[in-house]
Amino acid sequence: MPEEDNRADVTVETAGSDQASPDSIGLRMPQLSERPLLDPSIPFAVHTADGEAVDIRLAGETRSTASTFYPALHVRLELDGQVLAESTHPRVLFETMLPPRYYLPREDLAELRPSSTQSYCAYKGKASYWSPANGSHVVDDLAWSYAAPLHDAANIGGLVAFFDERVDLILDGVPQDRPQTPWSPQARQKPPE
Repeated sequence: MPEEDNRADVTVETAGSDQASPDSIGLRMPQLSERPLLDPSIPFAVHTADGEAVDIRLAGETRSTASTFYPALHVRLELDGQVLAESTHPRVLFETMLPPRYYLPREDLAELRPSSTQSYCAYKGKASYWSPANGSHVVDDLAWSYAAPLHDAANIGGLVAFFDERVDLILDGVPQDRPQTPWSPQARQKPPE
């Protein structure tokens, strides 16, 4: 993000500077990459990209960039004008090749009904899915949560995230574009003429 958009103090990382180099851990597969490949047993604090790890200090609390971030944001999620969630206490999770995910406390959500759908992430654990309980347009499996996340995702345990690809996300009053990912709704194909 542009430095001028940052509302927190950013400093060179102080914790974890004694961590092993990513070149000294992981699985060596020279046919795929010169660098070792990392698996879920490698902590998030190990960085493989060029750059400098930093700490983020906001409201007197310091967080490593390898963890979930607690921003001072107003998050509102809507579906066809129906408010699904509104929170000033999001936790933002950054994952490789995905848009930031806003995990919200349950008390900040409209009513959701549980789904039988479950999935498993090697880093976060078993996810359970949720659907809006009422409204004009119900989208199954629109949100998910981790009741008992794995260690590196403990900060999002019990919180709920929505597919930003399928809802309207408003951050601090500014509507956001819907990201394009494998979970984006498929455009309807026009029948051949």
